[in-house]
Amino acid sequence: MTVEQIKILFLAANPTDQTRLRLGSESTKIKDALNGAICRENFSFAEDHAARLDSLTRLILRENPNVVHFSGHGASDGALIFESEAGKAQLADAQALAELFRLAAENTRLIILNACYSDAQATALAQHVDAVIGMSEAICDDTAIAFSKALYEALGERCNVRKAFELAKNSIKLQNLPGADLPVLLERSGVPANSVVLLPPLQPLSTPA
Repeated sequence: MTVEQIKILFLAANPTDQTRLRLGSESTKIKDALNGAICRENFSFAEDHAARLDSLTRLILRENPNVVHFSGHGASDGALIFESEAGKAQLADAQALAELFRLAAENTRLIILNACYSDAQATALAQHVDAVIGMSEAICDDTAIAFSKALYEALGERCNVRKAFELAKNSIKLQNLPGADLPVLLERSGVPANSVVLLPPLQPLSTPA
């Protein structure tokens, strides 16, 4: 029996001229969440911890991900911050980034932008991707990591994106962390997030009549 594979592409950018973030810890928490899932064999995980705009197209085409997760900085105007070849900050044009996913990421159903002020970029991406999660304001490291961990725990247990999102926000509250209202979920027009399922729920075994 062929095992359905869901590929996650984790992109991290922590330029040397920006505040240092615990992006490696976030990646580890996500992988731990997936490894503990009932359907862990259904997930594969690729990562780039120095994500650059000049190599992003090749990376998307090569990996052909179902889920893309960006972890890093966001500018106050909503632009995501990638690394230049020299390791310095390089801002992404919101519409150009959205266009890249229209052209090159037909299998991507969910994008998570775990970066400050990323809801504007999330809105642009939601024109072409079924569900996109962004942050409405600045978010602290502990909250961002806790949100990611809980989100992937729920996705790993076959929850739809809407339910996984709400459970992740609730996890922030349960841990008494600040910023539970910062994550926002954007839906592509005509595609409710509760219909976006990476892996369908397991069907109960039928009993003999």
